[in-house]
Amino acid sequence: MRLAVSKLPPPTDSPTAGPSPRPGRWQPRRLLLGALLVAICLAPLAALLGPAVLAASLARRAAELLAAPADDAALAAAEADLLRATRLVPDDPGPFRELARVAERRGDHAAELALRGQALRREPGSLLMSYELALAYERAGHPAAAAALWRAAGLSPLEAAMRGVGAFEAGDDRAAAAWYRRAIDLLALAGDDVPGARAALAALPADPEARRMALLRVGADVAPGHRPTLYDLGRAALAEGDWRAAVSAFGQALAAPDARDVGVSNVQHMIGRLWQYEAEPPNRELAWAAYEQALVADDFRRDRWQIAETHHQRAVLLTAPGAWALVADEERKALAANPDHGYAELGLAVALLELGRPAEAAPHARRAVELLPAQAEPNARLGQALAAAGDADGARAALRQALALDPANARAAAALRALEVAP
Repeated sequence: MRLAVSKLPPPTDSPTAGPSPRPGRWQPRRLLLGALLVAICLAPLAALLGPAVLAASLARRAAELLAAPADDAALAAAEADLLRATRLVPDDPGPFRELARVAERRGDHAAELALRGQALRREPGSLLMSYELALAYERAGHPAAAAALWRAAGLSPLEAAMRGVGAFEAGDDRAAAAWYRRAIDLLALAGDDVPGARAALAALPADPEARRMALLRVGADVAPGHRPTLYDLGRAALAEGDWRAAVSAFGQALAAPDARDVGVSNVQHMIGRLWQYEAEPPNRELAWAAYEQALVADDFRRDRWQIAETHHQRAVLLTAPGAWALVADEERKALAANPDHGYAELGLAVALLELGRPAEAAPHARRAVELLPAQAEPNARLGQALAAAGDADGARAALRQALALDPANARAAAALRALEVAP
C-alpha cells in the first residue's frame, strides 16, 4: 500500500523562496517619491494637453450655438468662448475659422476677412481655408481679390466654367451663375475678358426659362468648345423658335472636341430635325443628309431615344415620294431600337396599307392604338386595315372610336361611310 504524501511548501530558508516582506519605515517614502517622479514626468504633458482640451470644449460649445439660428446673445456667447480658445491655442486655425463664421452671421465683412486671413496664416497650404477666404472676398464685394485667391489655389478658368456647367445641368442656376462669374474673373486676371458674358450675368432675367437660356449663352462664352453646352444651347434656341441661332450652336458643337455624353450623332439628329421642321423654308435634302451622318457616326450617347427617332424621321421624309417599302424598312429599324415607339408602329401600319398588305398592317395599327390612346389616327388606320381584311364589325368599332376622339377626322368618316353603304 502506497501512502499519499502531500507536497509541502519549501522552507523559508530554501534557495527558491523569496525574502519575507518586512515593511520598514522607508516604504511610504518610496511610494511618495515614485508618485512625485510620475507627477514631474507628466507635468509637461498635462500642461500641453490641458489648454487644447479646454479649447476644444469651448469650440464645441460655440459650434452648438452657431448650429441653429442664433440671436445676438448667442452670437456674443459663442464669440466669447472662441476668443478664449484662441488665447489657449493661438496656433490652431480652428477657433479663428469659427470666429469668422460669427462675423459672417453678423454681416461684418471686414472682421470676417481679417479672421479668415489669420486662420489661413496658421495653415498656409490649406485649400479649404483658401476657398473660404475667396468666398469671403466675394461676399465683401472684392471679386478681383477673390479671383487671385482662386488662382493661387489652383483653380483655372476652364475648371470654374466646367463647375458652372455641372451646376447648370443639376438645375442649380444660382451655383452655375456663381461659378461662371468666377470663370470670368479668372479670365480677366489673365487679360482675356468676356464683357458680354459679364453683362449677361449682371442682368439675369427673373423668368426661369429665360434665365436658363441666358445662362446657357454665358456657359458657351466662358467654356468655348464645350460640346454639351453648345448642344443644349442649340436645343434651347429651337425651343424659342430661333432656328438660325440653333444652326450656329449645333455647328459649333460639331466642331467642338469629343465629349463623353454628347456624340456627333446627337448633334446631327438635332440638325436633321431643324432642317425638316424648323427652318424657313424646310430643306428635306439637308435633313436627310444630317440623319444619314447621325447613323454613320453611330455614337448616340445622352439621348439614346434619338436612334429610333432618326429612323422614324427618315421614314417620314420617304413618305412624300411614296417609297413605301423603304418607309416600312425604316420604321422596322425604329421599332428594333425602341419597341414602344408609337409613331413608328403607326408609320409601319400606313406603309403596309399602302403596299396592299392590310392583314400585316392591322397588328401594328392595334399596337399604335395602345401606345397612342388619345389620338384618332391610329384608330382610323386600324379601321381601314380591318375593313380591307374583311372584319367589318371590328372596323366600325375602330372608326367610331377615331371619330369620338376627333370628330373632324376625314379619313375615319370616309371609311365609316363606305362601310355603311357596303352591301
